[in-house]
Amino acid sequence: MPARLLTLLLAPLAALWLCAADAAPVVSGPTAAPAASPAEAEVDAGRRALAAADATKALGHFDKALAADPRNLAAALGRAESLSRLQRWDDAEAALRRAQDSEPRNAELRTAVGRVAFARGQYERATREFLAALELDPAFVPALLDLGEVSLMAGRANAAEQSFRRAVAADGKRASAHFGLGRALAARGQSADAIAAFERAAQLEPQRAQPWLAIANVHASAKRWDQAGEALGRARQADGNDRAVALAQGDLHAAAGRPAEAARSYAETAARHPAWAEAMIRKGMVHQQAGERSAAESAYRDAIRRGEAQAAVALNNLAWMLAEDRRALNEA
Repeated sequence: MPARLLTLLLAPLAALWLCAADAAPVVSGPTAAPAASPAEAEVDAGRRALAAADATKALGHFDKALAADPRNLAAALGRAESLSRLQRWDDAEAALRRAQDSEPRNAELRTAVGRVAFARGQYERATREFLAALELDPAFVPALLDLGEVSLMAGRANAAEQSFRRAVAADGKRASAHFGLGRALAARGQSADAIAAFERAAQLEPQRAQPWLAIANVHASAKRWDQAGEALGRARQADGNDRAVALAQGDLHAAAGRPAEAARSYAETAARHPAWAEAMIRKGMVHQQAGERSAAESAYRDAIRRGEAQAAVALNNLAWMLAEDRRALNEA
C-alpha cells in the first residue's frame, strides 16, 4: 500500500478543522456590531468579501475603513487577513505592526502576528508571538489554540496538550479546544481520553464531521475496523457533503487491506462528485499497489481529465508507470 494511503483518513486534522468557521483564520477580528459609522460599514463589507473568498475586494473595503478611522482595530485585522490570503506576508505583518503602535498590549494583535508567522512556516517565531500574547492575556483562547497547533506541528504533544487543556478551562464550550485536546492526546497514545475529547467536540458542534473522522482514525490506527466504520457512519450523518467524509470509506478499506472494496468505494465517490480528481487518484493508487496496472492507468487518466489541481499527482504516477513499463516513453 502506498504510504500516502495509510494516512488518508484524516489528512492534517488541523486543516480539516481550521478551514471551517470556528477556527481562526490567519488573522481574526472582534465580532462586528451593527454598522454605525462609515468605517464600520466598510468593515462589514470587507468581512462579507472575505466570506466570499474575494480577498482583493475585501482589502479595498478595509483600506476605506482605515481611511475613515485609522485606529479601527477590526479594519486593521481585516486588512492583514486580506493581505495574508493574497500571500502578501510582509505587507500583512507590517499592517499588524502599525496597529500595534497604537495598541501595544493587545493580545489579539500579537496572536495575529503569530498566525502570519505560522502561515509562513516560521514556527519558532510563531510560538514566541503566541506566548507573548498569553503574557498579555493568559486566558486568551485563540492564542492558546494556536500555541497548541504549533506545538503539535513541532512534535511537542505534551506542550500541545497543556495549551489545549488551558483553552478548555478558559472556554469549555468551544468545540475546537476539545478537538485539539483530542489530537494531542491521540499523539501521546492516550486513545480512550482522545476519543472522549473528540466526542465532546461532536456534542458541542454536531454538524461537524471532523470529530467523528478523528475517532475513526484512532480506531483504525488500532486496527479496530468495525468501530472505525461506525465512526465514519456518524461522520456521514453529521456532514455527508464533506469531501474528507466522502473519501474516508475507501481510505478505511485501503488501510484494512481490502483493495477491491476500496476501489469500489472510490469509484462510487467519483461518480457522485464528477468534478473531483482525488477519488480517482486514490483508486489508481489502490490498483497500482495491487499490481493492476491497466486499471491504475485508467483511473489516473480519469483523474487527469477531471482537471483539479490534485490531478498533478495522477500525472506523476501515470508517468512513472509508463516509464517503468518501458512503453510510451515520450508520453511519460
